[in-house]
Amino acid sequence: MSFQEDISTTQSKSLHNGSSQNNNELRPVTLLQRIKNNRQFASPTGLARNTIGGWLLGFIFACGIALMIIGVNTNEWGVKEKNSSNAATSEPNVYYYLLPFSVYLIISSVFYSSEFLWHAIFHPMTLDFDAFILYTHSKAFHYALLASMIEYMLELKFCRTYLKSFSIIHVIGLVLVCAGQVTRSVAMYTAGNNFTHLIATEKQTNHRLVTHGIYKYFRHPSYMGWFYWSIGTQLLLCNPICFIAYSAASWNFFKARIPFRIF
Repeated sequence: MSFQEDISTTQSKSLHNGSSQNNNELRPVTLLQRIKNNRQFASPTGLARNTIGGWLLGFIFACGIALMIIGVNTNEWGVKEKNSSNAATSEPNVYYYLLPFSVYLIISSVFYSSEFLWHAIFHPMTLDFDAFILYTHSKAFHYALLASMIEYMLELKFCRTYLKSFSIIHVIGLVLVCAGQVTRSVAMYTAGNNFTHLIATEKQTNHRLVTHGIYKYFRHPSYMGWFYWSIGTQLLLCNPICFIAYSAASWNFFKARIPFRIF
């Protein structure tokens, strides 16, 4: 091979490598790659990430409202079946049984949104995606939510007449949910920046022991509110298994947490 041919081959390889590099640079970046590498989506403090979190709660709230409207405006006895004697009987429409679930969606979105809003008001400098509580909680928390949905759907499918028909249990559950929500919200807003979602192991200079308002009557009203809210949701859904499990798990959780000093 001549010297001139060697130069020509080298130049050809250089042009080829340069062309490949340019093609890689010009290759379009997918939407998922842009989101993954974008701090606004990847960081807990990113505006886009927190916006999506709020949007999802709003979507859940809207689904609850829509389901409730459909249930209220649907003929309660809309499904006709025949029994063993071939006589026509009426079975309540499925939306009739889903009314408690629609309320559950609404009160859940309100609860988790209020947690984020409280953090935004009293701890704006540390506000991030974790303030929603719902998305970044423990695995046990998410398993509990999943178990609640599975139990509700299975019982709705196989024993709706016995467990999901409206009764005093639904009313008691709704009362507990509302009482728990009000108690926790009042407690958190009374404590202000003296309350946080996290356990503090060292006292901060701007924290004070709160003894006025609702704290005059209850030492841990925010925990008490969440406890009754959580078990109230299972009464509202008429989930007997999860009601027992939620009661035991919530009691043990707060029993272990309260001995820590909260600053």
